[in-house]
Amino acid sequence: MITFYHNVNIFLCKIKHVFLLNVLFGFSALVVFLILSFIPYASASEEVLLTRYGYGSLIWDGEKHDAPAIWQYFSDLDYSTNKIFNNYELSDAQNEFNKSKYKLDVRLKVRQKDGNLLAMVTFYNGSVHSFYIYRNRLPADLYFYPLCGNAFSINADSIHLDYLGRRCQFDDGEEKKSWHKIRAGETYDFTVKLNDAYAFPPGIRRYNIRTLEYSIVKDEWFIEQSIFSSLFSILKWQYTCEGRKSVDFIDRVRWSCEFGYPDIEDFFSKLGYYGLSDDDYFEIRTNQVNVLIDGSALHSFYKND
Repeated sequence: MITFYHNVNIFLCKIKHVFLLNVLFGFSALVVFLILSFIPYASASEEVLLTRYGYGSLIWDGEKHDAPAIWQYFSDLDYSTNKIFNNYELSDAQNEFNKSKYKLDVRLKVRQKDGNLLAMVTFYNGSVHSFYIYRNRLPADLYFYPLCGNAFSINADSIHLDYLGRRCQFDDGEEKKSWHKIRAGETYDFTVKLNDAYAFPPGIRRYNIRTLEYSIVKDEWFIEQSIFSSLFSILKWQYTCEGRKSVDFIDRVRWSCEFGYPDIEDFFSKLGYYGLSDDDYFEIRTNQVNVLIDGSALHSFYKND
């Protein structure tokens, strides 16, 4: 019982902390916006400015085609939301800071061999803690198997390659079986064939390749999620099912819940709280590799079509 109340106290303190941070952030964001309004726009990566075309998918401009071709994003909205935003969640500076702070490094090497483009990713845990890598951007069976989702940013000559591979389904992220554990002092590496998940246009081009962000947690994160899930389940009924006083108890429970009023998790989300501790959860990605690739010499993703 003492442990429970201690955990509740930690929970309430975190909510208070997040609420105060949101107040301060709102003011800080306004100041930053006013400052940036007088500064000419500049991107941290020229790829964001130059990548204006897609390649790989057979569907573009609302139509299905017989073969892949280089196609132009039909609007700035499509370009920014579907093709670029997901590729640059973490700045280079923040990425290097996270690697240094947590002593977890991840490196990428790429080479073309026997008609395949091989991407070799190596994690090294130089800390005294065990870390867990969410499996959505790892191979399906962790070593030399297809990817489980879009895990790489691949660009060349203003072209962004579409992800064409499989997508795996995982259980609730709170379960450790959805994560790959890398113990203190251990190395974890895997190799994937990029041409099994991406189609490369013919000809020799210089490509910029790197992974997207990997979600990393420590053991404490799972404990924290379990505590918060228990607390949410206790608070959720009262918050979700609260109705008008003029409605009797049975109707209040039946109708208020059925119409899906925001629950306690939605309430805390609006405050900017998602149960993620800065010390127990972080993201990193690999270095960027710049390499010449002959797309004509690669086995095509569509070779079996």
